[in-house]
Amino acid sequence: MKLWRIKYLVASGALWFDGLGWWWEKLFVLLGLMKPTSLASVKVVKTLTLTGKKGNLRMYWPLGCIRFIHKNWESRPAWQRWILGFIPFGAIGVVNAVGLTNPGFDWWLEEVWTKIKSRKDLSLIISIFGTPEELFKMARRINQLDDPNHIVVGIQINCACPNSGENLSENADRAIESCNMVAKVSRLPISLSVSVAQDTYKIVDGTRNIVELYTINSVPYPTAFPHLKSPLAHLGGGGVSGKVVQSITWPLAVRLERLGVPVAWPSVWELNDIAEMRKRGKISTVSFGSVYICHPFRTDKIIEQDREHR
Repeated sequence: MKLWRIKYLVASGALWFDGLGWWWEKLFVLLGLMKPTSLASVKVVKTLTLTGKKGNLRMYWPLGCIRFIHKNWESRPAWQRWILGFIPFGAIGVVNAVGLTNPGFDWWLEEVWTKIKSRKDLSLIISIFGTPEELFKMARRINQLDDPNHIVVGIQINCACPNSGENLSENADRAIESCNMVAKVSRLPISLSVSVAQDTYKIVDGTRNIVELYTINSVPYPTAFPHLKSPLAHLGGGGVSGKVVQSITWPLAVRLERLGVPVAWPSVWELNDIAEMRKRGKISTVSFGSVYICHPFRTDKIIEQDREHR
């Protein structure tokens, strides 16, 4: 599969490490309210690191590293923002400081891949994070997967996570080196996650012959709300996603398209968002992320509606 031909992409982590949903979504899947494998979307697994990373996510209390953003966020008093941060209903975005929590690549191979590799209704992109050398090792092992049904269609290099602890404005060279290292060994096409905080012009210039699809990561909280303290400041601030950052992520998608590279347009939230995107760019691929947290049943409707109008 050519990654630039993907029409609908589920962003990294939206549906756990297997593309089938988090534990709190499993009931919705069983009831038929969520159908993660029923539509022609490719899922990006939650980002993996070579040796695992503790991060900030605790499965018994996911809201410990997640807050919800509501309308008029900047003009609300602090006490209202604190209360609304725990209420998903009516939210227009999410800030998360998950911090790349994952048990590691070996765990994924042993505990996740062995359970899903026989499925015929999944298409996955494996998202990986680490030093160029660590990415090289993971890409080489992905090459060796026993994948009779061709579930894994690509590798995504995550060099743009606002929760990684990196200075994103200064990591363009590492992003380019990472892509080159993975390209040396990977038999699969490569996707690259970029950020509004990065030097995307430099990154694209150095990777356009390697990367088949660019995706756009969440927006660092200080970029989205420069005059407000993040509700997750104690965890590093976090990254903002959803409708609230469309005014930031969509212009980046336009810039990437004008550079002549394929990009997955992010921040889909409302039923008419894809139609609004099409007024701004080519829109060959759209990406669904934090909308799953606030509106777990909406993605299917958005895709069905877009298919009807194509």
